[in-house]
Amino acid sequence: MLESSLMLHLLTIQEIYPNYQYQLTHYLTTQLDKEHNNKFHKALILGVLRKSTSEDVQVVEDYMTGFQHFTASRKRVLFRAILAELRVIPYDSQYQIEHFCYRGYQSWIAAEICALKVLYAFGLNHQKVGSTMMT
Repeated sequence: MLESSLMLHLLTIQEIYPNYQYQLTHYLTTQLDKEHNNKFHKALILGVLRKSTSEDVQVVEDYMTGFQHFTASRKRVLFRAILAELRVIPYDSQYQIEHFCYRGYQSWIAAEICALKVLYAFGLNHQKVGSTMMT
């Protein structure tokens, strides 16, 4: 569900490939009936289709609060950014761009943190991003 949702979002914001947008929208819509037992997937689909309710947002928030992983803090920021970009939940203002430091990490983690910093900067509408993006 996440990959299809991301692809639909990217195609939609780029305003390209309307036939693929239609196919992805149709696919996600048909998945709603199949995902009635998975409230997280249902909330994700409804958010991407711009049909979510405050109850759906709460389902996602509850899921994120209970998310357990050995890298849970970084993964939580990653998932929250993706879900916010998909407009399933709002960007969380507790993650300020000043907190995104990626020096000393492996290159793939540094790239991920840099991308998250950019997403949050734009998602939270920071005006002066350029000079702080290089840290």
